[in-house]
Amino acid sequence: MQSSRISTLVLQNRAVAYIGVATFLFTIAQGITIFAYPLYGRELGLTVAQVGLTVSGFALARVFTNVPAAMLSNRIGRRWVLVGAGLLAATGYVLTASADALLPLMAARFIVGIGSGAFITVAIAATADLSSPGNRALLMSIYQWTFIAGITLGPFVGGIIAEFWGLRLPFYVVGGVSVLSALWTLTMVPETRGTQVTTPTAPETQGPHETLGGRARSWLREHRFMFGRDYALIMLIFIGAFFIRGGGLFNLFPIIASEDLALSEGWVGFMQTLPAIASLLVLIGVGWLSDILGRKLIIVPAMLLYVVCLIVLGYSAPFWVLPAAVVFAVGIFIFGIAQGAAGPVPIAYVSDVSPPEQQATAQGMARTIGDVALMSGGPVLGLISDSFGSAEALYGTAAAMGVMMLIFWFFARETAGRRLRGA
Repeated sequence: MQSSRISTLVLQNRAVAYIGVATFLFTIAQGITIFAYPLYGRELGLTVAQVGLTVSGFALARVFTNVPAAMLSNRIGRRWVLVGAGLLAATGYVLTASADALLPLMAARFIVGIGSGAFITVAIAATADLSSPGNRALLMSIYQWTFIAGITLGPFVGGIIAEFWGLRLPFYVVGGVSVLSALWTLTMVPETRGTQVTTPTAPETQGPHETLGGRARSWLREHRFMFGRDYALIMLIFIGAFFIRGGGLFNLFPIIASEDLALSEGWVGFMQTLPAIASLLVLIGVGWLSDILGRKLIIVPAMLLYVVCLIVLGYSAPFWVLPAAVVFAVGIFIFGIAQGAAGPVPIAYVSDVSPPEQQATAQGMARTIGDVALMSGGPVLGLISDSFGSAEALYGTAAAMGVMMLIFWFFARETAGRRLRGA
């Protein structure tokens, strides 16, 4: 019996490792384009606002893709959706390289966004399929580590390619890497749909000619967990984490570093890599601790770290013997630690409170809500910053994150940990 459990765990971890390799290949492509895309848009003669519009199109595509991709994977399997997502993203990257105006570029980025939304959502669902409450956060941490490693390494690779061969070539390269991700998935990643024990459901009372209202009621019955307290409370964590990533990391943080601290482009780029480095350092550890101590004992401190880092980043002035740039670096490093903890563990919590047969849909909806917050973060914090100042925008966000933390701490139930398993 013990040897059977060990062999099952080895097979699970091997499958997660295979998914991680596919994810690394997929996200290193995204990382390369993070560096090259804004410069490429400017080279085509687009304004900064137009470049931002195409980036929003990418995010919008993900919003409309997450849940449909999850539902499709429930029908045809996780692996085939992952393969299709990789090929679709590759097509979008090649079209990006051949675009010469705003509309073709927007269309290409929208296609890449569809592929990105489908791949990430279904990869998370596949990892959830292989997990149990006792190892779920650890396996999610392994997956998240490969995701962030690809995103982190990508800009470095993209910078070298662009410097020697121009800004178009990186998009052809990432198209090839995305195809490689699809081929790896096809040949190495096992199908995971149905590996978890599902809960038997009552037979349908509607006939073959079920009315629209009947189908709606059936859908609500199947997905009623999404309207429950636990799912709603973990969505607060998703909203907060994605909002500050979109409004802070992708918008205000580099502006503060460049304009308020007068750092060079190279130093701004270095500051932007610090969160990824911090996240990589803590990811595996927080997943392991979450499976032992419980989800809330990781999520709540992570939210508290978000509050602390936003206060530090809002201050960003000389403190005692520390120059302002060092204070900023400390704040953004704390942000990375919070991001590392608030990545895999909330995903594991979503899996904990969702039925096994609805894992993909639950994760897809969570990512959709998060992506909406990601899209909203930049405009909202930008407007507050323009009206009152960047420090005030970050202090206000810190207060909101603190409220979310307290609500989750007091009202969400614990779903994992040795104490719960021993009860």
